This record gives sequence, C-alpha cells and structure tokens, in this order.
Amino acid sequence: TGFADDQSISSWARPYVVTAEALGFLTGPLEELEPTAPTTREEAAAMLYRMLDYIGIIFPAAGE
Repeated sequence: TGFADDQSISSWARPYVVTAEALGFLTGPLEELEPTAPTTREEAAAMLYRMLDYIGIIFPAAGE
C-alpha cells in the first residue's frame, strides 16, 4: 500500500486494504492508515458512499 504505516496492517486485512485503496474507497490526504484507530462515522459514511457509487446504487439527492 502507499501508507507510511503499511507494516501495521494485519496480514488478513492487507488484501482488502490494497483492493479498497486501488478502487478509490480510501482517498484523501492520508499518509497513514492507522489500522488500529477507531473509524469515525464520517469516514465510514464516506467509504460506504464510494462503495455504493462504485456498484451503481447511488441516486441523486432530491433537487439535483
């Protein structure tokens, strides 16, 4: 991965992190993934939105 703390990612999670990064689910000015830190609701919502958009389930908000 491109994260500075790459060695902190568990071996079982590494393929999933690599895939999520490659598909653009993990974006932004991240230098470190911080795999042991809690995920905020904002981070979880952003990743969920990107995943749903990727598979084509995102619908425009009312008025768009």
